[in-house]
Amino acid sequence: MLKKESKLNDNKGSMINIIFSSSDQKFQIPLSFDSNTKFYVVEDFIYGKFPDYKEDENYFLVNGTKINRFKTLKENNIKDGNNIILYAIEE
Repeated sequence: MLKKESKLNDNKGSMINIIFSSSDQKFQIPLSFDSNTKFYVVEDFIYGKFPDYKEDENYFLVNGTKINRFKTLKENNIKDGNNIILYAIEE
């Protein structure tokens, strides 16, 4: 029983606070997520709060680096206090 419990705890990362904003300055929102959360989950949460962006082709940057939506926050080197910016791809 202890092995199972410790294995579950191994998958839990630390909570990190992130500021999300859009390049058009229409929103800025602080959010907290587990560092082991896949970025596409975070992205879906943002689109739930700001559905106008869901229909657009977008990408996210942290510290000038494009975020891979299939990696975790930790794997994308996103740290507590980082600002993530949503950019719409102009067509």
